[in-house]
Amino acid sequence: MNKKLYRSINHPEIFDYHDSVFELDHMDGKELAIYVQGLNICSDAEQNPKEYDLEIKKAHILFCGVSEFTYDPGRTWKTDENGNSIPVGPEIIYREEKAFDKIKKDLLSGAEIYSHTIVEGDHYEICGSGDEPFFLISFKAQKIIVEWDEYLRPAWYEVTKQFKRELVLKTQNGEIPSEAHFVIHYDSEELFSSDNVADVDPKEISVGIKIGGKEYWGRGKECDGQDAFADLQKQLPDGVALKCCLSCRYGNQSPFSNAFDLLYCMKDVIISGKMDLCHYTTDTVEANTRKRCYTDVCEDWAKQSDDVFVYSDYPLYLEK
Repeated sequence: MNKKLYRSINHPEIFDYHDSVFELDHMDGKELAIYVQGLNICSDAEQNPKEYDLEIKKAHILFCGVSEFTYDPGRTWKTDENGNSIPVGPEIIYREEKAFDKIKKDLLSGAEIYSHTIVEGDHYEICGSGDEPFFLISFKAQKIIVEWDEYLRPAWYEVTKQFKRELVLKTQNGEIPSEAHFVIHYDSEELFSSDNVADVDPKEISVGIKIGGKEYWGRGKECDGQDAFADLQKQLPDGVALKCCLSCRYGNQSPFSNAFDLLYCMKDVIISGKMDLCHYTTDTVEANTRKRCYTDVCEDWAKQSDDVFVYSDYPLYLEK
């Protein structure tokens, strides 16, 4: 095999194997060699030139000094009369030569990998599906070499980011604690052309909450995501309002940026226009003191109104 541009030796922890596909190159009593599609490398790996995880176009993994193979094809499960899951039939685990044959058969057909685990030192476990609908391969290897030539795109989980935040709802019966679910989509090609996710604007932002077992979602196309929050507010039942910095009369955007999830609290300053914000958003001490996320809230929250200036697109989107 020709020498590859990138190489990692004995650092399997810098890779994410979930949803990758393993295909056998060769396998004998000393080595297990596989080609891998869909392998991702972590952002902090020295071979990664970006500040986010990347998908490798095609990698080659060589396990050297392999021994103690086992192969667990998994078991069929059923639900008993009490609703408990119980296994059907005895547990079967193949070892050494029989395991060797089973592993070879799975990898020859191309196996989808769910996880790769370092159990202890040189002991590896690979979980996936191939010829069998589920398998768990276990073996020891004295050395693991991963080589590749190029990157294909950002890892799939970098293109769609998801996270949750606490969010307070104001209702006619008082305040209700809730949880906002964020889904942020980036353009894969645009992200790949940049070194850092922070330098790329989102293409679509969704915000969802659950009230009384029912989900409500707001969706927006603006990079700052304020239109998504406004869309969410419009979906909510009458008498229910988002109580957060974004809906507060003191929560102002930066006059120099449309960054997502970034506001500045001006509850102790009278703001009559956009330019009044310049000092407070550029001075390091002032800016760090006043920075807020959209879902933050405090006891000084006050509803936005036409008689108090706030530099924010949120009330404008509510009117659309």
